Amino acid sequence: MTNRRQSQGYQGVVTRKRARLQSGEFNSTSTASANKTGTSVQGAKNKENKDHSTPPRKRKKFNNALITPETSEQPAFTPFKVNTQNAQNITTRGYSTTELQSTRRLEAKAWVNDYILHDITGLLELAAPDNKTAEATAGGLAESLSALVEDLLLLKSSKVVNGGWRERGGKSKRFGQFRKWVDAKKGPSKESDLYEPISQLFHFVAGCIKSVNKALPVHPERLIVPFVYPDRKSADGDDESRVDLVLNIAGPDSYIIGTPTNTPSSGSSKLPMFLDAFAVIEVKREAQGVKRALPQLFQYTRGIYAEQYNRRFAWGLAVGGRQVQAVFFGPSYALASPSMDIGQRSGRERLIGLLVDWSFCESHKLGYDPTILFNKQSRYYEIQVGQGGKMETYYSQGAVIGVERLFGRHTRCFVASKTKPRPGVEFKPEIFIKDAWPEATSDAEGDHRDESRHLNKITAILGDDKSLDGKYPKYLSGGRVHIKRQTTTDQSADVVEDNSRSIISGSICSQLDAALKERGPPLRVHKRICMKGIGNPLKHINSVPELICVMADAMECHWEIYKRCGILHQDISTNNILFTGSGSRIKGMLIDFDHAFCEGDKNAVRRFERTGTLPFMSVNNLEGEIKMHTVLDDWESLLYILCWLGTYGWRNKSRGDGVGPGIPQGRISAGADNSKISVSRQTTRTRSLVHGLRRTLIDSHKDIRMKGTMKGSEESEEQDEQFDLLAGPKDETRMIDPFVERIQDADGISERLLDIMRIGAAQVRTLLRDSESKDSE
Repeated sequence: MTNRRQSQGYQGVVTRKRARLQSGEFNSTSTASANKTGTSVQGAKNKENKDHSTPPRKRKKFNNALITPETSEQPAFTPFKVNTQNAQNITTRGYSTTELQSTRRLEAKAWVNDYILHDITGLLELAAPDNKTAEATAGGLAESLSALVEDLLLLKSSKVVNGGWRERGGKSKRFGQFRKWVDAKKGPSKESDLYEPISQLFHFVAGCIKSVNKALPVHPERLIVPFVYPDRKSADGDDESRVDLVLNIAGPDSYIIGTPTNTPSSGSSKLPMFLDAFAVIEVKREAQGVKRALPQLFQYTRGIYAEQYNRRFAWGLAVGGRQVQAVFFGPSYALASPSMDIGQRSGRERLIGLLVDWSFCESHKLGYDPTILFNKQSRYYEIQVGQGGKMETYYSQGAVIGVERLFGRHTRCFVASKTKPRPGVEFKPEIFIKDAWPEATSDAEGDHRDESRHLNKITAILGDDKSLDGKYPKYLSGGRVHIKRQTTTDQSADVVEDNSRSIISGSICSQLDAALKERGPPLRVHKRICMKGIGNPLKHINSVPELICVMADAMECHWEIYKRCGILHQDISTNNILFTGSGSRIKGMLIDFDHAFCEGDKNAVRRFERTGTLPFMSVNNLEGEIKMHTVLDDWESLLYILCWLGTYGWRNKSRGDGVGPGIPQGRISAGADNSKISVSRQTTRTRSLVHGLRRTLIDSHKDIRMKGTMKGSEESEEQDEQFDLLAGPKDETRMIDPFVERIQDADGISERLLDIMRIGAAQVRTLLRDSESKDSE
C-alpha cells in the first residue's frame, strides 16, 4: 500500500538540489537559470512521478476570498501539494486534455497496485443498516426478491408486474436481457451488451422495493438506480473519459426509469454528473476483466470525491462478464469483496442483498457525512463544528478547496459564516473551516500532531500580540468529528469517532492487520477545525515588492511561533503562505499546521520522516536520513520558494495560463498595479535577496572546508583522480556536511535570516508607498 514510485522523485530532486547549492546557481534568477532550475527541481517530479500527480481544475471564488490548496498525503511520506483552484498548479500546469486523461490512467493504475486488498470477507455487511429493525426488514425483503428472481429465471413464459417493471414471454427488453447475462457461459462480443442486463437488475430491485414500500415495518431511505444513459462523459468531469454506468440516488417514491436525481446539480439531463453519483460501475466483457476494470473504477471514484463535499468514503462495482466485485473506498485503502458470480444463485443473492441494504441503510453507511447537510431550497451547506458535545452550525455556499486524490488526507476547505445566506443579500464569509482526514493516533490525548491543538496553543499565547494579527489563523473551535449511530427506533444513539477503522467492522480490521502485518494501515481520523482568517494564494500577488513583504511576514510569524510557542511548522510551501490586502498594506499569513511539531511537549515522540512539499523540501529532508527537522530546514524551503517564483513564476501564457495579473516565467514582473517600478530592478532585488539568504544559510561557516560542500560531492571528485597506493588513506573528516554542522548555530542563523527578510521588506514597502503616492497625484 505504500507508494513504490515516489522515492524515485525524491532521489532525483535531492541530487539536483545539492548540485545547485554547491555551484551557487540559486543566486541567479535569469531566464536561463529559470529553465535549468525549473527542470532540476520540478522536472524530476513531473518526469519521474508523473503518475502520482493529480492535475487540478478551476474552482469557484467566493467574494474573492480564496484559501490555500489541499494537502495530499501518502503513507510514510508527505507528498505533493495539489492546488485545486485552477490549472496553474506548480506540479501539473499546462496539461492538455489528452495528457490529463493519460496521467489519470497512470495514476489510477498506481493506486490499484498500491492501495487495494482483495477478497475481504464480510465487506458487503458494511452496508447493512445500523437500525436493527431496518436490518431485519432489509434481510427479509432481499430473500423474497432473490426467490422471485429465481422463479422468473426458471419460467420461459411469464407475466410479472412489479412497480412498473413488466416481463412477457422472455422477449421483454428488460428481464430477457438479464436472463441472457445469467445464462451466458462466455462473455458478450462487446462490453456495451452488459449495460442493459445490469440496469435491469437495479430497476427490478428498485421497482419491487417501491411497490411494497407502504407495507413494510420500516420504509426504505432511497432507491438506487442507474443513470438512464450509459457510457457517457460526466458533465462535471475534467477529461473526456466515458463512464460505463453511474448509480444515482432517488427518493423511495420516484419514477425509476430515467430517474431524476435528488442531489444539488445542474446541467444536461443526457450526461451523468459525479456530483449526483452514489457510485460508479465499470464493465468489462470477459470474466478476467474485473481486475482490468479496477483502474477506471478508481479514476471515476476520484471524481465523486472531488465533486461531493460531504463524502467520507465511497462504494463501487467492477463487472467482468458474469463476475461482479464490490469495492469499498476508504481514506487509506480500497477493499474488494470476493467475486459474485451472477451465473450462480449464491452470487445473485449476495448482489441483491447489497442493493437492498444500500436502499435501507443510513446515509453515513453509504459514505455521506451527516454533519454536512445541503439545503436544496436555499442552496447552501450547513456545517457542524465543535468538540465535547458543544456543536455550532456554520453556513457556506460550497467548498473552495475540494479533494483531488482518491487516498490521503481528503482536505476540504470552506469559507463560511454564522449567518444563513439570504436571497438578494451578499454572502460575506468571515470564517474558515478545514475538514480533513490526517494520520493520527487512536488516543486523542496522545495525538501530538493535532492541528487544532497547535492552533489553540498559538492563539492562547500570541492572541494578544497585535503585531501578529492576520499573520496566522486564530483557532475558534473544532477537533475530531463524531458520528451518531442509531441502532433502535427510539431517539437514543451511539456516538462514535469517525476514523478509518470505525467505518469498517472489527473483523475487517483484523484482515487488514493480518494482510499488512507489521506495517498496518495508517489510522486516519476525521477532523474539522473552525478558524478566523481568510487569505489569498500567492499566485494572485502582482509584484516582487508585495511578494517580499508577504514572505517576510510569514517567516516572522514562523519565528515567533517557534520561539514563543515551541512549535515548528515543517511545511513551508507556496500553498501554506497566503496574503491579505495589497500594495504597502499587504500582509502575509502562515497557515496549515498539520505537520507541525511541538518541541515543548515532553510526551511527544519526534519522528524521523520526510515532511513537506516536494519542490520546496530541504536537502536534509529529501535525503530521509536520521536527522532532526530543524528551523533551518524551513528557511531552506523559503529559499526554494523564492528561487521557484523568481525563475519560473506563476503564469505562463505559452502553456495555457495567464489569466489576470501575475508572475510570468523567467522573472517576476512589477505587475499591473506597480507599473512604475522597473522590471529589471525587480529581478535584481529578487536575486539579491536569494543571494543574501543563501550566503547566510549555506556559506556562513567559519571553517573554510564547509563552504559550499555537500555530502557526495567528494565522491565525484575521487572518480576523476588516479588511484595512488603510496598516498595512503584519505582523511575522511576533511569534508564537512554543512546541513549537519549548521544545526549547532540554528537559532543564530535563523535570526540573521530574519533580519535579511525584515530589511528587504522595509525597503520594498517604502517603494510601494512611494508608488502609491505618485499614483494618487
